[in-house]
Amino acid sequence: MSSIAKAGRLAGKVAIVTGGGSGYGAGIAKLFAEQGAKVVVADINEDGGKRTVAAMPDSMRFHKTNVAKESDWKRLVEASQMAFGSINCLVNNAGTTYRNKGRLQIYNHMRVTQLMPIAADARGY
Repeated sequence: MSSIAKAGRLAGKVAIVTGGGSGYGAGIAKLFAEQGAKVVVADINEDGGKRTVAAMPDSMRFHKTNVAKESDWKRLVEASQMAFGSINCLVNNAGTTYRNKGRLQIYNHMRVTQLMPIAADARGY
């Protein structure tokens, strides 16, 4: 068995996983940690994020983050670097969903509260 297989494919790497408090993001964060990475779970859902981190607390940290806010991104990067050093990977998985609402109602709400702030800040970088 190679030393990479023994240590894990992501040994020595640092990753941020947005939306890591549930669903695919939680699964990705756990898999990365199992493969040796240090993982910062970034999510707006504090309970979910802490639950994900509890699976492997030595390898993961939680940072409450609203990905629609530039100031949250800056704090996330700073906290990640302070906890684990240089960042090697970003899994930009954060998203949103609604249940039991009509499509037009969802679209109008998302357009105003979530999509417009992101689109207005998209400066081509």
